[in-house]
Amino acid sequence: MRKYISPISLCFLFLLSSIWLALPQLSSARGPEILRYEDTGDEPAVLFSHDSHMASGLNCGDCHYSIFQKRKGDADTDREMTMKALDEGKYCGKCHNGDHGFSTKENCGRCHIK
Repeated sequence: MRKYISPISLCFLFLLSSIWLALPQLSSARGPEILRYEDTGDEPAVLFSHDSHMASGLNCGDCHYSIFQKRKGDADTDREMTMKALDEGKYCGKCHNGDHGFSTKENCGRCHIK
């Protein structure tokens, strides 16, 4: 008996391959476009844009899980994400130190949006 691959089998394999190749992109979907962080004391709320960070060449793994978890609301469960902590290189300050991104000590209006 002669073995061969039918056109239907080839189409099925192509479909499975396409789905398999798309999985990493589907599983690494960005979080919410904009996150709003309200616990800022007397300062205006902080707006965080996933899109602007992705556009600058970052990917999810650059911040998650080494700096932040991936669940909304988990960034500051211990209430330690303060400007002092950021200035010490924690949280956003790990990159926003003037070397990688703009410094947390300047440009307040880039994050604190009125």
